[in-house]
Amino acid sequence: MRIPKMLQQLRGSSDGRRKLSWADRLRLERELATNMDVDLARKYGLCRERIRQIRQELGYPSSRVIRHAWAVRLQAKRREQEKLACELRRQQRRAKRLQAVNRLSKRWKSGVSVAKLAQEYGYTCGYMYNRLGRLRKQFPEKFPFRHPQRSPRHREKVC
Repeated sequence: MRIPKMLQQLRGSSDGRRKLSWADRLRLERELATNMDVDLARKYGLCRERIRQIRQELGYPSSRVIRHAWAVRLQAKRREQEKLACELRRQQRRAKRLQAVNRLSKRWKSGVSVAKLAQEYGYTCGYMYNRLGRLRKQFPEKFPFRHPQRSPRHREKVC
């Protein structure tokens, strides 16, 4: 297939060899560090081999190295976004849990019995005692003891 003469003049010669103007050459040199050979060849009407030679003359890394660097950068960016999303989900779960703890604490401080709380939340009494004990360790101010704790010495006084 022959390329019409007018298109050859616009794109350069049909085999991809074309003389670059000085301004185009400078623009090409600036873009070598960040663009792939194929894109530059298409943009400047040169063959990929000529772009590779220019890249080699100027000491730029090959197109493969650039492509690998892009991939590594994208992976790092994606990892960072996933990390931020994970942190946001963790904060949301914590906020939701704190709301539930605050509701339970409010009911506990109002004097509702453990049996009644267990019934409201659908737990057994034993599990509710266990849960209150664990929450008391995490949030001592939210789940105070209802009766003053006795010291082990109270038995000595009683007996």
